[in-house]
Amino acid sequence: MALSPLNILIYIINIVVLYLLLRVLLYKPIRKFLDKREQKIQAQLTDAEETQKKAHALLEQYQAQLAQAEEEAKKITQEGTVRASETASQLIADAKQQAEEILAAARAKEQEEQKRALREMRTQIANMAVDLAAQILKREVRQEDNRMLIDAFFQERE
Repeated sequence: MALSPLNILIYIINIVVLYLLLRVLLYKPIRKFLDKREQKIQAQLTDAEETQKKAHALLEQYQAQLAQAEEEAKKITQEGTVRASETASQLIADAKQQAEEILAAARAKEQEEQKRALREMRTQIANMAVDLAAQILKREVRQEDNRMLIDAFFQERE
C-alpha cells in the first residue's frame, strides 16, 4: 500500500465527510441534550437559591418570633413577680391589721376583766367590811346602808 496523493485526498475527504456526518448525527443532538441538561441544572440551582433564601427568611422570622416570645416571657415573669410582691404586701398588711384588731380586742377584754374583777373585789370587800362592822358593832347593820357607804367611799377614791 503505497500512499498516493489521490489516496491521501480520499482519506481527507472521508475524514471531512465523517466529521460532518458525526457533527450532524451526534454533535448537534448531544449538544442539544447537554444544553437542555445545563438549563435544567441552572433552573435547579436557581430554585435551590430561592429555597435557600426562603429558608433563611423563615429562619430570621422564627428567630424574631423566638426573641419576641422570650421578651414576652420575661415581661410575664416580671408582672407575675410584681403581682406576687403586691399580694404578699397586701397579705402582710392584712395580717398586721388583723393582729392589731386581735390585740385591741384582747386589750378591751383585759380592761373589761379588770373592771369585772374590781367590781367583784369591791363586792367582796364590802361584804367583808359589813361582816367586820357587824362583828364590831355586835348588831345587825342593813346591807343596803353599808353598800351605799362603800360605794360612796370608792367613788371618792376614784
